[in-house]
Amino acid sequence: MWNKVVCSVLYLLIAIKNVSHAANDEYNAEITLLGGKFRMGSPTADSKRGELSVKTVGLKPFVIDKYPVTNDNFRKFVRAKKFKTEAERFGWSFVFHSFVSKEVRSKITQSVPPGGPGSSIKEKMTYPAVHISYNDAKTYCEWMGKRLPTEAEWEFAVRGELKGDTKISSDLNQ
Repeated sequence: MWNKVVCSVLYLLIAIKNVSHAANDEYNAEITLLGGKFRMGSPTADSKRGELSVKTVGLKPFVIDKYPVTNDNFRKFVRAKKFKTEAERFGWSFVFHSFVSKEVRSKITQSVPPGGPGSSIKEKMTYPAVHISYNDAKTYCEWMGKRLPTEAEWEFAVRGELKGDTKISSDLNQ
């Protein structure tokens, strides 16, 4: 069997739909992907955006979470470890931090929940956990005895049955 199970804290949030319809006991479900060869990368590679040219990649079988980590599951980790997220330690969190200059970040004087003032996740405990840094996701996975997927594993899982050089877009405007 494989050394570690792949954990989908951040990465499968985009790929999985209808997560709120999963039964509570299914949130920890895992699936085995058989791996194999596939074409990974972008036919319109742009090194400024971190995109590489298309290449053939081979993967061994791996296990990955079927659903993204929920707010409830992440809360259990935070409480069990008395964990402080990077957002809590730094005093801020930007999903699109690379678009905000240091000057603008330095002028922010208040914390606003992701859903806006007065919002809460109390009604969204089965929703995917968001605003989690890479380091926090990695620590969560280690606590679960898992690991984050590699870029190739992630792209393979997201592609599903897609073949060829189909671009998996990270552009939120598409």
